[in-house]
Amino acid sequence: MRKLSVRPGSFGPYANEAYDRLPEMGIQYVEIAVPSRETISTVKAELSAAGLTALSLQGNFDVKSPTALTDFEPDLEMIAAMESPYLFLSVKHEETPEGLAYERLHALGEVLKPIGVTAVLETHPDMISNGDIALKTMQGVNHPNVLVNFDTANIYFYNEGINGVDEMRKVIDYIGAIHLKDTDGGFKNWHFPALGEGIVDFLDVYQTLDEHGYDGPYTMELEGIEGESLSREEHIARVQNSVSHMEKLGFMT
Repeated sequence: MRKLSVRPGSFGPYANEAYDRLPEMGIQYVEIAVPSRETISTVKAELSAAGLTALSLQGNFDVKSPTALTDFEPDLEMIAAMESPYLFLSVKHEETPEGLAYERLHALGEVLKPIGVTAVLETHPDMISNGDIALKTMQGVNHPNVLVNFDTANIYFYNEGINGVDEMRKVIDYIGAIHLKDTDGGFKNWHFPALGEGIVDFLDVYQTLDEHGYDGPYTMELEGIEGESLSREEHIARVQNSVSHMEKLGFMT
């Protein structure tokens, strides 16, 4: 069965209400930040009380740093304790040679493999900017525990003249996680409304992934529209409307 997850930040400034609201919407999974040693007990207790599971965690891994793996060690312990199978990362090599960045990500995969965790790299420049670049990165890293987090809106935000599903197909063998986000399709245009209010064909997205045997998380990330000012009720409604849109598309079946 497909796994629909939500980032609490999708509720905007009312993220603290996510754990109360999501179960009411039929959501069982969330993507949250890697907790610290000081907060992990509280985080696990709050998730348990809400009946939620952290299907993915957001962490940090600086591929530019020679000490990337050493710096990652405190997070590694917390990730193992959380037992979340996916680690969401945004990486950028900038002036660091690509080959060196690949080596560091491969090494990351090696430390994640024994604990059953897969790192998924967000659709961000400059290593997962689009399908072609993501494919090059995956082939360079060459590790089954380092895959792509394909973002259905970022692919338009960072590229012009593309089709999102076509870009997704280019790297589909390496997709470990999906961010469900809608957009008006504008290049560098911060316009991310409720799912179903933009141009993304979510039915095509999940059917294409179904055909390929994808079984990873689909995480809703609702980042809003530049300049808008929503009430608490409107923020909550945006999440509910997005869940309802996926239900209407048959995603929950």
